[in-house]
Amino acid sequence: MRQQAASAVLSDALPGWSGPLELQHELAKRPPRHFRNRVLYPVQAHPLQGLTAGLYRQGTHELVEIESCETQDPDLTELARLGLRLAKEMKLRAWDEKTGEGFLRAFDLRVMESTGEALFTIVTTGGVWDRSREFAQELKARAEVLERPRGRRPFELVGVLRNLNDERGNRVLGRKSLPLLGRDYQMDRVGKPLPRAKKDRKGALPPLWFRVSAGSFYQSHKKADLLLYKPMFEALAAPGSPMDGEDPIRGKRVVDAYAGVGSFGLRAARAGAGRVELVEENPRAMKDAVENFRRNGYADLGECHVGRTAEILRSLEPAPDLLILDPPRAGLLEEGIDAVLALEPRWILYVSCHVQSLARDCAALLESGKWQQPSIRAADLFPRTRHMELVTLLGPVDREAGV
Repeated sequence: MRQQAASAVLSDALPGWSGPLELQHELAKRPPRHFRNRVLYPVQAHPLQGLTAGLYRQGTHELVEIESCETQDPDLTELARLGLRLAKEMKLRAWDEKTGEGFLRAFDLRVMESTGEALFTIVTTGGVWDRSREFAQELKARAEVLERPRGRRPFELVGVLRNLNDERGNRVLGRKSLPLLGRDYQMDRVGKPLPRAKKDRKGALPPLWFRVSAGSFYQSHKKADLLLYKPMFEALAAPGSPMDGEDPIRGKRVVDAYAGVGSFGLRAARAGAGRVELVEENPRAMKDAVENFRRNGYADLGECHVGRTAEILRSLEPAPDLLILDPPRAGLLEEGIDAVLALEPRWILYVSCHVQSLARDCAALLESGKWQQPSIRAADLFPRTRHMELVTLLGPVDREAGV
């Protein structure tokens, strides 16, 4: 089982931690289907079909073209097939990772479950593409007449973009995107709209709105709020947790590092944080975060820092009450660990999709003697796979009790 494998890794790295690892999962009679809201398909040349796009066969660079998929949103599967068909008709030449020659590298698609808004990004090498506008317009026209089952939520292709990547290697997305048609962002609503009778009721909260640009990180499970964010904030103050008896958010200074579009920070603001500081290296994602705080009525609570995360953390003062860390898969690395040690937050909430990097980083932080053994939970954001999202809370050492 995934929990047992992850627990073994954590126990080896953290001798004082003994588990068990609780898994927060979707309560359903059968494994969830079509939960992924994002698709990233590399493109390769095909000897018979001209082009192929899909997912790599495990352990290889051989692409498997996807006709249907149990895990990803079916509208994205169909939209990707439309894009591939159109690329073939326009005789676009696939980029060759061995020679570095060619034009078309990948398709990147995302849809928001609540609004049905979709973005389609075609990844190419640089240079002039005379038919870029034609590609976008034709894709939009074909998407509008997709046959879809009755009763499914709305679906609208709100933007088509071109991402430029001339770098050799296996990095799929480049650093620059150009809008070809429509918007370069999409909107997501978290929570249901309030009925008119409840809008003025004390304590009733409207949904949160998130603007997410192409290239900005956003959790790929359409029920991330149910599986990750809500349980995470509830667990902070649950009976028996390290924060039992102390409100972990209300009135506190919170730093959200690797903030992305503000997914954690905005929820902390709603939970009553006195101040929320966002740290993010991607300027476009930070632009989204600023807009998300403004749109949801928390602009006065947020402060933004754009740049290298480790450098910014070292410059912050005083130490925050709560530091939220949601780094890339590689983890904090030595530079990030040193920055956290220098910042000395009272509490650390560390979120990771990679148990090895999480265990390594937590072990390094615990060696300092500033925090005690963590409370660790798991969220099933990757059903049907061996992966999990891990949520770890490190609390301060009780010096008086000798802990």
